[in-house]
Amino acid sequence: MKEKIINTAIRVFNDYGLSAVPMKQIAEELGISPGNLSYHFKSKEILLHAIRDRIAQETSDFFLPNIYLTLHHLEVMVNRFHEHTLNYSFIFQDFAHICRYYPAVAIQHEEINLVRIQLGRKLIDYYIDSGRMHPERDGVNYDYLLHTVWMLITFWPVQELTLTSPEYALVKRDLISSMWNLFLPHLTKMGFEEYNQIKKYVHSDEEETDASDEAED
Repeated sequence: MKEKIINTAIRVFNDYGLSAVPMKQIAEELGISPGNLSYHFKSKEILLHAIRDRIAQETSDFFLPNIYLTLHHLEVMVNRFHEHTLNYSFIFQDFAHICRYYPAVAIQHEEINLVRIQLGRKLIDYYIDSGRMHPERDGVNYDYLLHTVWMLITFWPVQELTLTSPEYALVKRDLISSMWNLFLPHLTKMGFEEYNQIKKYVHSDEEETDASDEAED
């Protein structure tokens, strides 16, 4: 029953926003009484902690495989985190509310994000050691770069809701292209060659698969 409550709460929070959903509404969605709901989760804060525990568990395997890592692994990692933010969009859209009213949940969320950033730093160091990225130099700080990438992934869904005018030239840009725009200036010649191979083979295969799926539909 707890899993069912958590799943329903995530769906309702994503649909209406965390601040707009009382516990009574979650009970109504489940078809149970508020008292039955409070038996499992006495407050919204306790329910939020349970959701954060699930997120921590789901992201515990977001680690680098012990193989030769190509630049495509960077795309894979960014896409995984992006999918994660979409599955729990209410957290990122209502994060100011969470920080103000549920600070313990916000601290737990921060700890998870710090692990993600550390993971990204390991990947960058790996690319430096393998000759795909330049070492840090004057005016270049990869910790700043990672912080920017974290903001890009975290708030991408929010900016999609904010900037919707078709007259804005960048409205159709995608997350991966925006991410590469940050990394490309730091790639070595070897890195550029690998990046072009990814564009030529990996992305072209994905486009063909998408076109095939659309044709079947």
